[in-house]
Amino acid sequence: MTLDAIVKIGGSILRSPGDYVKAAEAVREYYVDRGARVAVVVSAAKGVTDLLVRAVEGSRRAALEVKERYSAIARDVGGPSLERLVGELLGALDRVRGRAASARAAARILALGEAASRAIMVYALEAVGVKAVGIPAFRVVHSSGHPLRARIDYGRTGESWLSVVKTLTPSGAVPVVEGFVAGGCEGTPAILGRGGSDYTATALAALSTAKTAHLVTDVDGIYTGDPRRIPGSRRVESMGYIEALEAAKYGAKKMHPRTFEPLKVVRPLEVRIGSWRRWTRVAPRPEVRPPGVKLVASRALGSGTVVSLVGSGAASPMILSKAAEALMEAGVDYMTVHSTPSKASLAFTVNRDHEARALEALHSIIEEGVAEGAGEA
Repeated sequence: MTLDAIVKIGGSILRSPGDYVKAAEAVREYYVDRGARVAVVVSAAKGVTDLLVRAVEGSRRAALEVKERYSAIARDVGGPSLERLVGELLGALDRVRGRAASARAAARILALGEAASRAIMVYALEAVGVKAVGIPAFRVVHSSGHPLRARIDYGRTGESWLSVVKTLTPSGAVPVVEGFVAGGCEGTPAILGRGGSDYTATALAALSTAKTAHLVTDVDGIYTGDPRRIPGSRRVESMGYIEALEAAKYGAKKMHPRTFEPLKVVRPLEVRIGSWRRWTRVAPRPEVRPPGVKLVASRALGSGTVVSLVGSGAASPMILSKAAEALMEAGVDYMTVHSTPSKASLAFTVNRDHEARALEALHSIIEEGVAEGAGEA
């Protein structure tokens, strides 16, 4: 059995029992019914990881809330049998006793949210007619390093993943693996860090025959600006790996910093970031010629804010001149300006009170680029 795609189902679209079923139906509609051979990487339900972080810190109430939430979801999706299974998976939460956990114990607790989500997703897929098999991540995704900041071991993971895929060949079942979690020292769970499900998905895609890794979220892709703050923001059609990483670094999209590492170290392939129907296509290199600016993003830094233009060639003298002029006309003073060696971003540090004006001013450069045919994805 070879694979055509790895589909990562993010926690942002898993808020209720119905969301698991809708996600399963989408996997069937957009992949299985079209003859694509697919594997699923699933995240914890929305908000669960935050609760588990509090449980790691000793919050008994947060631990109970996780159990109650998953119990309700499991009961609605798969009835009493699934509810019992999920309850057993979450049994370790009963031992949270008001004190902070050690690193290894914390990793075991944090891994529970994804493990429960994996079990529920398998049931949801079966319920909509898709044969599925749950594969615990710590058995197939191997790692090294600190148990709470683990890094995937591509060699060992590739061997285990190939074995899983070959084993499932006769049945044609869809493998479901939880993201964010890996096997650490002595087979105990290790954590890949926030956004780790994206990292899991791209690694498993690169280590297989998959042509695509589809990172499914609650929005249609990466936008030229935050639509809630910048009217007229639009979806970016395509980006290069470096541009996507710069976008993530400056707050445009929450992705694990190693999301694109497997695609550079192991094998390049297309990544789709967005909803089931629409997404931003991320390829090894940007397709826009001449290089242009793709988006504007911001993140807090101390008492100020870093506002950045992102895109191949964003750090060119022409863009710097236009950006400085736009900020001046908007009455925004910047304290520092810097770019990265890739020249895929140009960042200005501004007073936090001027963030909104700075974003709008820099976004106008993107619109100007579109009008000139130089910056449109």
